Amino acid sequence: MRSRIEITGGIYRRISLKTSQKIRPTQSIVKRSLFDTLGSFIEDASVLDVFAGSGAVGFEALSRGAKSVVFIEKSRESVGIIKENARRLGLGNDKIEIIKANFKKGLNILIDRKERFDFVFADPPYGFKEIEELFKRVFKVVNEYSIFVLEESSVHESKYFEKIKEVRFGQTYLTYYRRISGEL
Repeated sequence: MRSRIEITGGIYRRISLKTSQKIRPTQSIVKRSLFDTLGSFIEDASVLDVFAGSGAVGFEALSRGAKSVVFIEKSRESVGIIKENARRLGLGNDKIEIIKANFKKGLNILIDRKERFDFVFADPPYGFKEIEELFKRVFKVVNEYSIFVLEESSVHESKYFEKIKEVRFGQTYLTYYRRISGEL
């Protein structure tokens, strides 16, 4: 795997970000499709990037006009890379927050703070076994207008979200969801 990836659009377009050999970063074609689909929805949005890795998706969102990004990442190495990439882009604590935790603990912190996000992106490791737990917790940090996108090796259904779109890129699926109304 490469150790650098590039931002594909917006004010930081073509700036390279550091990544780790140990992670599977979201491919440029997948990021471009994601943000082309989101269009102006991302402008001024509050964004949550779960399983953030290098932070590439969150930084792409900021490049394209997002208001702020919270990154959840458990790997110490990846957290260091996110911090380095933020410095490279000149971003401070007014634009980003990094929560070093696994997805459950990280999302629980946000749930306890009663935070809500306009856009949530999750890219768990392929073969991830706790998908319904992820849906359950993400449900608690979004509102009815939010968009949740899951990058995975298959498409998942959930009692918490309705699927609104799916796009396949080889072995990768981007599945777009909206929260089902009401409390579950």
